[in-house]
Amino acid sequence: MSFLKKKKFNKTTIFQNLKTIYGVGTNSAYLICQHVGINPITIFKLLREDQIYKLYLYIEKEYTLIENNLKFYEKENNKYLFKVKNLRAIRNRLGLPVRGQRTHTNAKTKIKLKIK
Repeated sequence: MSFLKKKKFNKTTIFQNLKTIYGVGTNSAYLICQHVGINPITIFKLLREDQIYKLYLYIEKEYTLIENNLKFYEKENNKYLFKVKNLRAIRNRLGLPVRGQRTHTNAKTKIKLKIK
């Protein structure tokens, strides 16, 4: 809950603010609002302290892999895949398309930019 208190929510609605958290998408943001009992289009500044606390508690309890924990998990997973010589990890390191896309005529941008 500490990172949520430090995070600045400056968007207008609760739905938009929840989507700014890394690991919480559109569907998850809607489900969080529904479970806590808050209308997703409510303006964030109009929430009471108890509602904000309830929101923080639910996110902390149900969504363990968000923000830094999720980034660390993904990083460790990529390290593991590269360690066991997985083709997906090798192509990712080389900057090539990973999921079986065509490379003969497409994927020039990915190869040029070396997006990882």
